[in-house]
Amino acid sequence: MLLTAALAACGGGGGGGGGDDDSGSGGSGGTSELSGRLWHSNYALDLLDGTQIADLGGAAPTLVDADKVARPWPDGSQYAIYNYDDERDGDTVLRIKRTSDGTTLYSAVISGYAADLRPSPADKAVLLVSQAEDYTSSLSATDYVFVDLANLRELDRISGVGTVVDWLPDGRYLHLAADGTLSVGQVGGSRSTVAKLNLGGRSLVDLAVDPLGLRYLVTLVSYTGAGNVDDLDLWVGGVDGSALERLTATGLTSYGRWSPDGERVAFDVDTGTVCSGSACMGTCEIWYAPASGRNLNPLPAAPGAAAMFKVRNRSSSARDHTLGCELLGWTR
Repeated sequence: MLLTAALAACGGGGGGGGGDDDSGSGGSGGTSELSGRLWHSNYALDLLDGTQIADLGGAAPTLVDADKVARPWPDGSQYAIYNYDDERDGDTVLRIKRTSDGTTLYSAVISGYAADLRPSPADKAVLLVSQAEDYTSSLSATDYVFVDLANLRELDRISGVGTVVDWLPDGRYLHLAADGTLSVGQVGGSRSTVAKLNLGGRSLVDLAVDPLGLRYLVTLVSYTGAGNVDDLDLWVGGVDGSALERLTATGLTSYGRWSPDGERVAFDVDTGTVCSGSACMGTCEIWYAPASGRNLNPLPAAPGAAAMFKVRNRSSSARDHTLGCELLGWTR
């Protein structure tokens, strides 16, 4: 049984925290001014552990939760966190909290290791999570599980070995298999193939559908003969099956986050993804660019094509600080 015990089920969809769009500073990377809130766990910004919100409108940053991986709903009104306890039967506690006051709305225990929480854009009590027997096995064998925390039930399960899955805005999901088969599915129902894509021999890392459900980002990776990362970048394609095109060409980008209007993509440039033996040394920065961009390489920066976010910290009223990793979401 997936949900072994309920810790709380307070109900309610949550409110607050999202608010109206903010007008932010402009810069390169889009046709309109930047707005919204960046959910991140960049300790260096304020020397605070946990998930913070950097407001692109210029408001002071806020600490959302002591947890470093709070994944928000698209409107920012609530978020999901997990806590894996490998010393207590290897279970994971899932929680959904309200942003405005931190109230726990739903909470349950899931067997094994559950992570990569993806809140449903169509339901405030439903999560898509990756699940494995334990942390070690999650590195190679993982299932994608759709979980309804309000009713403590598993809605659907997909084998995740070599595949990536993400929500569509209407509550369906997009599925991309290791062989390039792109399909759209109904949770608890059927799945239909849209297209067969050419992945160029690369492996799948991550998938992110845009807020309008028209395009998706997929992280593709290739390896050297020794098994080290050779190339790691974002590609963009249409949900209708149109061909993949390369968005970033850094060789160091592992994920992307869509802006709330779908015009831009925020992405990491992480020099720590290139490892030698057991060591992974480097820095990580968050950039943004128009979703229409192609072959973006901000190392060195290409003027007008990509830019780094400028945000406030707690000791300054000026937006003159860059944002490091990890970026958990970009909400209204």
